[in-house]
Amino acid sequence: MPAANLQPALVAHFGMHIAEFVSSLEDQLRAQCNAEDQEDLGLQRSEPENLDFTEFLILARRCREETYQQEVRKQQEEFYSVDADGSGGISNEELREMMQLNGFLPLTEVMHEIYQEVVEDYDPEDIPELDFDEFFDFLFLLRQRCGFSKSQVDEIRKTFDLFDVDKSGEISCLELAANFRHMGFAVQINDLYKYIEEVDEDNSGQLAFMEYLKLMSLHRQQELKRMEEVYREYFEASRMAFVAKQSLANTRSTRGHHRGFLGSMLGTFLKGIDVAGTRS
Repeated sequence: MPAANLQPALVAHFGMHIAEFVSSLEDQLRAQCNAEDQEDLGLQRSEPENLDFTEFLILARRCREETYQQEVRKQQEEFYSVDADGSGGISNEELREMMQLNGFLPLTEVMHEIYQEVVEDYDPEDIPELDFDEFFDFLFLLRQRCGFSKSQVDEIRKTFDLFDVDKSGEISCLELAANFRHMGFAVQINDLYKYIEEVDEDNSGQLAFMEYLKLMSLHRQQELKRMEEVYREYFEASRMAFVAKQSLANTRSTRGHHRGFLGSMLGTFLKGIDVAGTRS
């Protein structure tokens, strides 16, 4: 493989977060002119313009190790920021708050499932605080599954494979449109392109399974948010209707059956409200 292709190949595999580290590897490769330099990278190179497969694997391993170290440093910072009370552990309440701040729904079913995987002798009635290693493993599984349970990921995988008509391992915009129609959602093509842009990490215009999983997670959050808004709207209408009825009852009890102007207005208003708190 041409050495010039090293960065795009490794970035495509590990992600953009490794780009700076790969650039430093490229600088070392270009500077290799003696055995000491080669020993630093673990390579014995005879063709400076090309990399054989073994050399590529060595550099890929370096990237994997760097990716892991970056993730550890990131999680350490997050651990101490989430540990609001400074106890040295992450409580269930702190974990839920952190999940919401990171765009994950703190669903009890999902949390209990991951707790069982990372906490030895887990008891749902007595949830312990997570130490750093448990916190690291918890976030790894949470992000790997995009906030879904294992069974949900399996079902989403089946749906992905069903609509990956050409079996390319990726879903196109047209295949995604068919997917949304299958789920009962009427979505415009322009909206689908926006969805794809939001999760399409490699800018291919198509979605691999992990990108599709992220999209499903975003879609679920948006749907739940809309449902919550509808609930709050009707809850508030019901609350206002209840307050109005109480006010009317108080008016009647203090002034007899003569309601006056205010009572008359309340009565007219309440006639147009059904038990769900909506106007008929």
